[in-house]
Amino acid sequence: MNKSCQFPFTGLILSCLFIISCATPEPTSRGSRPNHESSAPAYVTDEVLARKIQRLEAELVTKPNDTIKLVQLAGMYIDLNDNKNALLTLEKVKALNYQTTPKVYASLGQLYNKGGEFIKASENYKLFRILVKDNASLVQKTDVIIKQLDFKIKTLESPYAITLTPLSSNINTGASEYLSQFTLDAEQIIFTRRFNNQEDLFLAKKTVEGYKITPLEVVNTPLNEGAHTISADGSTLIFTHCNEKFGYGGCDLYSTKLLSNGEWKQPTNMGAKINTRHWEAQPSLSADGNTLYFSSKRTQGSIGGADIWVSRKSPDGTWNTPINLGKTINTRGNEESPFLHADGKTLYFRTNGHATLGEFDLYMSTKKEDSWVDIKHLGSPINTPGNDGALVVSLDGLKGFYATDNYEGRKQDHLDIFEFEIPEDFRPQPMTYIKGRVTDTGTKLPLQAQVSITNAAGTTSDFKTNFNGEFLTAIPIREPSQLHISCAGYVFFSEYIAYEDVRHGVDPIIIDITLQKATSLKAEDTPPAVILRNIFFESGSAKLLSASQEEITYLYDLLIDNPIINIQLTGHTDNVGRTSDNLNLSQNRADSVKAALIKRGISPSRIKALGLGESVPIANNDTPEGRTQNRRTELLIIN
Repeated sequence: MNKSCQFPFTGLILSCLFIISCATPEPTSRGSRPNHESSAPAYVTDEVLARKIQRLEAELVTKPNDTIKLVQLAGMYIDLNDNKNALLTLEKVKALNYQTTPKVYASLGQLYNKGGEFIKASENYKLFRILVKDNASLVQKTDVIIKQLDFKIKTLESPYAITLTPLSSNINTGASEYLSQFTLDAEQIIFTRRFNNQEDLFLAKKTVEGYKITPLEVVNTPLNEGAHTISADGSTLIFTHCNEKFGYGGCDLYSTKLLSNGEWKQPTNMGAKINTRHWEAQPSLSADGNTLYFSSKRTQGSIGGADIWVSRKSPDGTWNTPINLGKTINTRGNEESPFLHADGKTLYFRTNGHATLGEFDLYMSTKKEDSWVDIKHLGSPINTPGNDGALVVSLDGLKGFYATDNYEGRKQDHLDIFEFEIPEDFRPQPMTYIKGRVTDTGTKLPLQAQVSITNAAGTTSDFKTNFNGEFLTAIPIREPSQLHISCAGYVFFSEYIAYEDVRHGVDPIIIDITLQKATSLKAEDTPPAVILRNIFFESGSAKLLSASQEEITYLYDLLIDNPIINIQLTGHTDNVGRTSDNLNLSQNRADSVKAALIKRGISPSRIKALGLGESVPIANNDTPEGRTQNRRTELLIIN
């Protein structure tokens, strides 16, 4: 054996030693074009090979066991991508115990792997390994291939039960549709449609009659647009645009916003922090709009190939310098098509750098604290021996969406978008959404207010309502959340949202919120009380729980920002227990909130604490839910 022969491989491809390319040089005309899809020399045409194959086949009629000619014939079949006849020929050589059998075993392994027959591929590579046992380098590389083949065999032995269902017929057409992205309420879908090799973006809006499809004319150009993400409320679109004369690189990320008149703003390049002279594409925006994931081939800080990067938005609205997601996810291969689920901690992506069934496979990872962990292959048949595309997962975590040209086992001539049920093993934390509109109590005009959602871990997402005072954001259904809405010169609004014991199927929250001005009250006015829904006490006690501190901060900011107002804190209880005890408990609880504000520096003269016990219920005390509502602390603005 020639031990000096190199052994390059990508994935499961071995070469040089065993792929037998037997085409011989022949003179050609100066105008002959190279055949880049063949392993034969560039100047050897299919016609030349076909003639050589005919001659060899004729010679093998009289000498059917001529192993040298059989190996030559197999190499020509390989050059013509005729893997079926190459396999038949090499199996015959193998049966004849050809003296250079290692080449034959390795070639059979590669061809069976290419054809999806992984058990046979593994068997031949194992025989090859035995015969090259004295070559440590070949043994090591062959072990890697055998390990990957065993991964394929094991994965395909236990497929998940998945049924593909095509999306609406006016989304899927005779052209190719792919890369669907949804708003949180699934009322809008942005997708790419390719017709006559031209890629454009289309918007599908849900109506009573079905989806209404319109092209994004401001975004679409004679060049290709695609690989996009849309914000939770449908007001921001980030997409990939390539070959722009004044761009930073071959493909850049651009953004556009929805204007108050319902039209899209002229797209703008996202700038030098996001885009480089290299390839940037395939963005994914977090549910709160403050974090952007994308794939990039930038070299500085890269691990290799295309990596997934993350950028976070500054308070001034600009994007910070992206950070590489690290070696848990990124490899020396390519990682592409990131999709961050609305839970903010489950990332789906496609890769050829981790173990795969095909060219690219889909993986997921979970974020714990600030690290990505638990890399998980999405199994079969989500992943196939083919080239699997980008995946999007629904808000509740139950459905996946991707494009394929293989439907019910029939190969189509175009891509369509399909949905399927995500197996339990690969589901993110289920989420629902809260959709609201914020207006002025008196004028009923919309307010551009600040919205904050704080989860059980204390992580807060901050964003603003749009020009119509509207917002739409995701909330978890397995853990509580605190909602705060504030606007300068207004009394804040708070809500406590708890779905701790719910797994799936939670209806979204649709809410209209009115904010009352904090500084325009007349002496004779009696403004409505505001329930402080994120003030919590130990059971039967006036001791504040730590979860109350954010609400205390909002009260403090209200008093600091509006120094001319005073407030009354009113405590209420349910009717369980003695009336006198409830009255004392309510007074003590109001006093505890007052004391917390005084401790932060608010003058005691600006705060009145009043306990009313069980005397002013707002719900029926006969149910646990009603009693929970009656146990409350209220805020009243007084002059």
